[in-house]
Amino acid sequence: MRLPVFTLLLLMACGAPPTTQTGFIALERDFQGYDTWESVTFEGADIPNVHTAGQRKVFLNARAPAGSTEWPVGTIIVKELSFATFAMAKRGGTYNANGAVGWEWFELTRDSNGTVRIKWRGQGPPLGESYSATGQTCNECHTGAAMNDSVMTPAFTLPTP
Repeated sequence: MRLPVFTLLLLMACGAPPTTQTGFIALERDFQGYDTWESVTFEGADIPNVHTAGQRKVFLNARAPAGSTEWPVGTIIVKELSFATFAMAKRGGTYNANGAVGWEWFELTRDSNGTVRIKWRGQGPPLGESYSATGQTCNECHTGAAMNDSVMTPAFTLPTP
């Protein structure tokens, strides 16, 4: 369904998440208050990857409905580590078709006022940055969790039918 430009501008002004034909596009406002969402804390290397070793806290904006075989478009997961904060947002459609299909990756920061800011976003980190000793990308690691629609946090699994 195509909405008139005026309607889209009105929805954006009212705080509704912007959409495109491919789905949800996360903006900085969508990450504000993530620390009030459902969360789980992990210690150690229970998910083997260098940037997940040690203590981390993972936040989920909403559970998938019963019987879901994939996370709904608009799902956001934020992972806080001692040295950085990463996130993934389900854009949907064919976004990231050669990786964790439908997912976009983020690194988040906070400014001096505590406002969450997007440091980078996309199908992976900027050139020259990697988050594992082997140089694995977000997609290389998360596609290993295909049975859970690329979400690796054990406490956040798709509901069983």
